[in-house]
Amino acid sequence: MTSRGNGQQETYRVTHAGPVKQTLATEYRRAKLNGEGKAFIAALEHVYNRLRLNPQSFGDGHSAIRLIISIIFCKS
Repeated sequence: MTSRGNGQQETYRVTHAGPVKQTLATEYRRAKLNGEGKAFIAALEHVYNRLRLNPQSFGDGHSAIRLIISIIFCKS
């Protein structure tokens, strides 16, 4: 991963395209009703943190998670 010149690691901004926000809200409500709301948020934060640091290293390269397909990677 490249650096920004002052030793800080380059990061990416994760933004959502299409109905991803609505889907995430629906899935969060479902998880919350099942008593898994905190775990859902923790897992989503983990995914976002990995995507911000190195989006190319996330996943196996052959299959796609529906959510990941809808996320656009932009350099911050």
